[in-house]
Amino acid sequence: MSNNLQLHNSKLVLLLRTLDKKEVKQFDLWLSSPFHNNSEKVLNLYRGLMNRGKGSNKPISKIILAKHIGISDSLLKNNELSPKEDTILRKVMNQLTTQIQEFLIWQKSKENKIHEKRLLMDALLERKLYPFVPAILTKSKKELAASPYRDIQHYENTFEIVEIDIFLDVLLTSRSSKTHILQKIIDVSLQSAIARVIRYYCAAKNREQILKIEHNYPLIKAIKEYIDKELKDEVPIIWAYYIVLCMIEEGKEQHFYKLKKYIFNNLAFFDIIDIRQFFALLINYCIKAIKIGKVKFIQEKQEVYELGLELNCWTTRLYFSTHQFVNIVYNATVRLNKTDWVNNFIQQYQAQLNPDIKDDILNYCYALVAFQIKDYNAAQDYLIKINNTEDFIYHLRFKVLFIKIYYERAPLTIENIDRHPINYKLDAIRHYVMSTRNKKMSESSREAYNNFVNLFKRILNRKKKIIHQEPVKAQQIQKLKKDLATEIPFVERQWLKEKVEELT
Repeated sequence: MSNNLQLHNSKLVLLLRTLDKKEVKQFDLWLSSPFHNNSEKVLNLYRGLMNRGKGSNKPISKIILAKHIGISDSLLKNNELSPKEDTILRKVMNQLTTQIQEFLIWQKSKENKIHEKRLLMDALLERKLYPFVPAILTKSKKELAASPYRDIQHYENTFEIVEIDIFLDVLLTSRSSKTHILQKIIDVSLQSAIARVIRYYCAAKNREQILKIEHNYPLIKAIKEYIDKELKDEVPIIWAYYIVLCMIEEGKEQHFYKLKKYIFNNLAFFDIIDIRQFFALLINYCIKAIKIGKVKFIQEKQEVYELGLELNCWTTRLYFSTHQFVNIVYNATVRLNKTDWVNNFIQQYQAQLNPDIKDDILNYCYALVAFQIKDYNAAQDYLIKINNTEDFIYHLRFKVLFIKIYYERAPLTIENIDRHPINYKLDAIRHYVMSTRNKKMSESSREAYNNFVNLFKRILNRKKKIIHQEPVKAQQIQKLKKDLATEIPFVERQWLKEKVEELT
């Protein structure tokens, strides 16, 4: 372990970053309680780190950490820790990490009040304190009925309450006097099971389309028939995922609009996690539709993004989703030319980006805006500042934007057309998408970027003929237009269409 312990990406520091002001105070009380923590060193290390600033990315000296846990200067030799002291420091850091995790578990368990009451009723029944259970059960039923949510958790909670109701009835009367409840527990247990399994069926089906893999779906036909004939929209979470399943399997626009209408009109039924998931599925459908030339879904996508912003969908507990941030900027800038809206969006949400990649993401987004307003020099300057392009999609987006900048900024001439940097960038994209190291790339993305390279090279070949004053047949231009309109999937279809038009 070196003198400067790089902790800004460690599990301990990342956990600390997630705590808001209220949680910081609660966790301080947690550590101060001998019931949870009997180590003064752990408490002192926590307070020392928090006084330093939980969002700081500066390297942390081992010596400073050692002082927090009580290792004084007089014990330090040559301003370094001995192996024994180093071991003590590591142990205290691990203890603090464990305490944070236990605090988060406790905090999470408090979120589900119904489940908490079910555990209390179980404990009371085990202690034969039967008279105290009915009042808690009644209160639980009222709270469950008053909750607006009709998500998976609601139906799982309903099952827990109906189950304890039957158990208490049998316990007190030696038989179930509430025969109708037996049917209810069958119904709610089935609803709970279907809600959970159909959600994962949708996730697996969606994954299949991205990676060209196949999963097994036991009872899927029977489940779909049961939902369609028996449940309909009686159980909102199941009905929503049933529409999703139809949308993924059949790909029809009617299912997209049906799902969008249902979710937009019934937001109160779902918590923010479910809403974010449904919005992501709607956006995925839009992406596929746009790739095959259905331009009306550009605006549909924007509507989902903007409602998601209103509901704080894209902001996770720690950071704004980088993926959604980039996609929101790209869709509004490149496809809708809403540069003023984009600038306002960036200003409003940039502080919520992960600080480790914030600068690269902002430089790419500002490059998009600069390109859109035809400030090609500024666009290139922003791209040059980007250091980290490990994510393959962003890597390809950067390369494509460079190609667009080169084409617009540095006109092709007789002297430079064969050695123009566009040629090397196109070959780099082709090599990258065909490389075996990119196995995680979906086949659709691979095809889209490969199609971009192929068609743009054809545009360059026609451009070369024009520069050399050679005739370009009208049929060749028409063939380009036709292929651009019918070839799927594609990236930058609109920009390529403009470049084909310029050839005429």
